[in-house]
Amino acid sequence: MPFDVAQTVADIRNRLGNPLPAEISDTAIENAINASLVEYSRFRPRKKVVTIQLVPGQDFYPLEHGVIGVVDCILSFKGDTDADYYISPDIPVNAYENPWKPDPLDDFELDQRDIYDGYDWEYYPDTNQLRIVPAPDFYGVTEATVELMWEPSNFPNKEYETMMLFALAEAAEILGRFRSKLKEVPTGVGYKMTLDSGETLRAEALKKKEEFYRRLQQGGSVVKGG
Repeated sequence: MPFDVAQTVADIRNRLGNPLPAEISDTAIENAINASLVEYSRFRPRKKVVTIQLVPGQDFYPLEHGVIGVVDCILSFKGDTDADYYISPDIPVNAYENPWKPDPLDDFELDQRDIYDGYDWEYYPDTNQLRIVPAPDFYGVTEATVELMWEPSNFPNKEYETMMLFALAEAAEILGRFRSKLKEVPTGVGYKMTLDSGETLRAEALKKKEEFYRRLQQGGSVVKGG
């Protein structure tokens, strides 16, 4: 189930004790959420099988937005050559029947020799492209298993609290740095509000990150999604 960014910002603000917007902005909290998604995806990326249309002479193939890695790519390609035909002695030749049929042995050998191996692949993260070398000299289709970033629109609901640990930690660190520099905030009504210790917030943030990584290490199998 996807999560709503605005509601998650409000959730984080509430868990931090409703700090003033001057202490930490909504944009800063959104950045903390994005940082959490990046870090979560680094350990448990969303996996998907994508189809790649091969073009003769082309070695670089752009991948979809959000790909952060390639796990594997199928590099055995079968040709489209037709099988040889022969006339069977068991079939009587007459005007109403075609005596020609594929040679089973020839067809089997054809299947074997038309599997093209010897290719290699490499993923270029800077340009988000998959390279197949040598470049195929035929049109075809292959598949690659890719790793993608999780986004709010597809993030698994059961992992929401794990993701929130890192997001809360990032937000708490921002808030803690602010409060360490500025101990009191003018209220505009004649007195100043004393802020909680920034060091306490930063210590809590460190604990939340430790818990975040501990959960990921104990999670077992990788979370998958389409």
